[in-house]
Amino acid sequence: MSRRGWVAAQSGPEDWHLLSVFDDGWVEVPGFARSLADTRANRRKALLVAGAVVGGIGLVWLVSWLLSRIEGLPLAVQVLPVLALLVLVVILNVWRARTALRNLRQVAGDQRQARRQKAAGFRITRTPGAPLFRRAKTAEEYAGWIEGETHVRATDVVEVAAVREDKMHVVTVRLSDGRSKVYRSPDGKLTELLCRLRPGVAPGC
Repeated sequence: MSRRGWVAAQSGPEDWHLLSVFDDGWVEVPGFARSLADTRANRRKALLVAGAVVGGIGLVWLVSWLLSRIEGLPLAVQVLPVLALLVLVVILNVWRARTALRNLRQVAGDQRQARRQKAAGFRITRTPGAPLFRRAKTAEEYAGWIEGETHVRATDVVEVAAVREDKMHVVTVRLSDGRSKVYRSPDGKLTELLCRLRPGVAPGC
């Protein structure tokens, strides 16, 4: 058995968890998960934006060089590549500002959740003697290292169904004791990780 990965997911109106998924199940750890929900998407967007900027600079340089070879062009035409580059820079800064604002809102939500949990006397702690620098190989092992977590065993999973609602991936897990757990996340990794535990037994998986 081995660890498959992690994903940040919403399990209630104001409750977010970090799910560490293994072959034998997963472990929910409540807390600062909102801030991680867009990590993979932001990384991909950042790479695309960086590529667009580098490509834009190269294109502007090429167009400017070609225009410089043409005599008698109006000044307005000659400065068009530079204006296009400025527009690209503005778009980049707007995207960065929106991302920063969304991250601040997510951090604020995580802090509110932490305060509610603290006021209710709930806290997450490491079990005495739990290793600090070793990665767990199973959910069973990882759950033994943490106090206050929720451990879901793969053997207790009866059905996993996944749907897409707007920009959110929604996964419903039905357990053998009749309970159902519903997770929501903007990260498609949620569907990928949980559906592997019971592949092909419900729509969306």
